[in-house]
Amino acid sequence: MIIVSAFQNTSSELLIREYSYTKVLLPNDKIKDFEKLKSYIANSNFIFCFGQKPNIKNKVCIEVIAKKDKKSVGTNFDISKLEAEFLRNGVSFIESFNPGNSFCNELYYKALEYVYENNIDCKIIFIHIPFQKNIERMDDFTLKINNSLKFYSDL
Repeated sequence: MIIVSAFQNTSSELLIREYSYTKVLLPNDKIKDFEKLKSYIANSNFIFCFGQKPNIKNKVCIEVIAKKDKKSVGTNFDISKLEAEFLRNGVSFIESFNPGNSFCNELYYKALEYVYENNIDCKIIFIHIPFQKNIERMDDFTLKINNSLKFYSDL
C-alpha cells in the first residue's frame, strides 16, 4: 500500500489532492503530525511525505536524511530508483542532506526512527516541493510526480 502525506494548507496538499493513494493530511503540529502518520506505517509498503520549501522552483528536493539534535538518520528508501522514475517522467530534482528544523524534518525523523526501532518494512521518503507560486504549471507538475509514484504500485 502507498501512502501520501502532506501538510494542510500548503502546496503539498494541492499536490496530493487528486491522487488515488491513501492520503494523510497533517495538521502542522510537531506532535500530532507523527501521531497521525504513525497509524499508517505498519500497514504500508511506501510512504511519500510531501512538504514545501521556499527556495526551489519547478523541481523537488529529495531529503536523504533527517536530523534531531546531533543525531541523523538516513532514509530506508531506494533513492536511485525514485530518481530514475523522476527522470523518466520529467521531474527535476535535487538531493538534500540538510532537512532543516521544520515540521517536515521532525515528522521525517520520528517516522524513520519508529520504522528502524520496530523493524517495520515500510519505506519512507520525504520530498519537498516548491511553494505554489514557484511552480509554473501545477497540473503538469502534479501529473509528473503522480506518474513517478505509479512505479511503486507494482512493487
